Amino acid sequence: MILENKKILIMGIRNKWSIAYGIAKSAYENRAKLIFTYADDENKGKTEDLISEFQGSKAYVLEDASKDELVKETFSKIKEENGKIDGIVHCIAHAFTEDLHNDFIETSKLRI
Repeated sequence: MILENKKILIMGIRNKWSIAYGIAKSAYENRAKLIFTYADDENKGKTEDLISEFQGSKAYVLEDASKDELVKETFSKIKEENGKIDGIVHCIAHAFTEDLHNDFIETSKLRI
């Protein structure tokens, strides 16, 4: 299997119809070890239920992906507990309506 024993971090899984879920399923079927992030305690249970079919997977909270320090802290914890990550899937999606009229490269970074 092409991804056997590779550690893949998947960010932004929301439900069984999300792109992140499809990627996770394919990676798991190719024997990857999956690591997920979720947004907050409100989403923890939902995420854990969703990823329960991916045996051995882990999930970490990333409360606000728009804040660089929180991203760094979460990535440090993931690295500390899992070692080297072989791939990252970024499916966290949000865009301001006005950004949808510009070129992709001009999309603003969400600040709450």
